[in-house]
Amino acid sequence: NFIVDRGPTSVQLTWDPVTEPDFAHFRLYRVTSPFELPSPATLYQVITGTSYVDVTSESWFYQLTVVDLTGRESPPSPHATATGSPVASGRLLGQNTPNPFNPVTGIAFEVPTGGRQVQLAVYDFRGRLVRKLIDGFVPGGEHKAVWRGRDTAGRSVAAGLYTCRLRCGDKVTTMKMTMVR
Repeated sequence: NFIVDRGPTSVQLTWDPVTEPDFAHFRLYRVTSPFELPSPATLYQVITGTSYVDVTSESWFYQLTVVDLTGRESPPSPHATATGSPVASGRLLGQNTPNPFNPVTGIAFEVPTGGRQVQLAVYDFRGRLVRKLIDGFVPGGEHKAVWRGRDTAGRSVAAGLYTCRLRCGDKVTTMKMTMVR
């Protein structure tokens, strides 16, 4: 699980720990395009922990690999994106990141000054409710919810297309998300 949370002047990257006994470190790559593969030229940091703050206001795509004690490197994670403001101007709901995801994704949203009653929910391709992420009053400002690819009963959901719907006061915004396995 590799999550990128974009702020105005920095990017917070977090991921799950590795429990393998031969784990040595992570390699964090920073590239300019989702089509660019990690290379020695794009290696940005070598890290043993499970988070990193990149102080930047630029747009980047990040990939993470795991290196074992013998020097073998895992295939890279799917690209995690940190581009611009998480919520586009004039919208309340931003695109989830990463997208596609497996199984965790972050959903950026904005609530107008003063706060509002908010419902943030995930629906399957047939329009059935999968899980409510938020249902209540949320103060004004930028926020981020995390969906871990589980339904209301806590079961993992299948790969496929999902819709995220934000109801903020009397406004409703939706966006598509893709879970891959």
